[in-house]
Amino acid sequence: MRDVTAVDLRLSGLTAVDATGAPALKEAVGELRERGIEVRITGVEHGHRKVLESLGVLPVNPNPNRGAIPSAAGATAP
Repeated sequence: MRDVTAVDLRLSGLTAVDATGAPALKEAVGELRERGIEVRITGVEHGHRKVLESLGVLPVNPNPNRGAIPSAAGATAP
């Protein structure tokens, strides 16, 4: 993964978030960021967003109309 500088996680197909998956996602995102890789998470459904925010996977979103985490603000999805 030496040439990877950014990872886009599109969670629009996510159907459920549980107490096992959310921490695993948080750990994976943390490991990527520790390697200097920018991680953008998009397409998170409102209910899932609240769960991921409460578990610390996503930062609390001050603008509920924005679909991406702050590091992805302004980035366009292909």
